[in-house]
This record gives sequence, C-alpha cells and structure tokens, in this order.
Amino acid sequence: LTISASDAALYANTLYGAMLDFGTDEKVIYSIIDKIQSKDDMLLVIKAFGMKQYLWGTRAAFLGQDFNLIGWFRQELSESEISKIKPKFDSWGIPL
Repeated sequence: LTISASDAALYANTLYGAMLDFGTDEKVIYSIIDKIQSKDDMLLVIKAFGMKQYLWGTRAAFLGQDFNLIGWFRQELSESEISKIKPKFDSWGIPL
C-alpha cells in the first residue's frame, strides 16, 4: 500500500462528494484516480467508500439501490468518461 486508511477514507469521501446530488464533478474523479497508484490502494478506497444508496427520480419519488464505488462510477459517468479511467482499472484487474 502507498496510501493510509485515512487517505483512502479521504479519497472515498471526496469521490462521493463529486457524485452526490445533481451533476458530477468529473475533474475531481480524474484527479483522485490519478493519485491512486496500485490495485491494493484502489481496493482500499473501494472498501472505504463502502455501499451507498444511489437514488433515481425526482425528490417526490426516489427509488434507490446500494452500490459500491464501481457501481457509482457506472451510474454517474458516461461511456466516454469511463474510457478515460478504464485503462488504469484494467491494469489493476478491477472490472469497471
């Protein structure tokens, strides 16, 4: 590992904040992914993120499902946005 558990928690919380509510801050996501250097570091960030409820719909009628960080990426990022981070995940052997 090249990051601590507290670094992983900070990265996970920053990623969550970048995807929470309406709109996604892709620049923040790319920045955090760039900082993560190894598969073990990424797995630690995924573990720190945990399972969080992802909500669809209007404020009057939310439907939710729990996803881990990878699930959130799949919901929040377009195919072209995923293609920007996918090579790193592929090199780690983590399906995205």
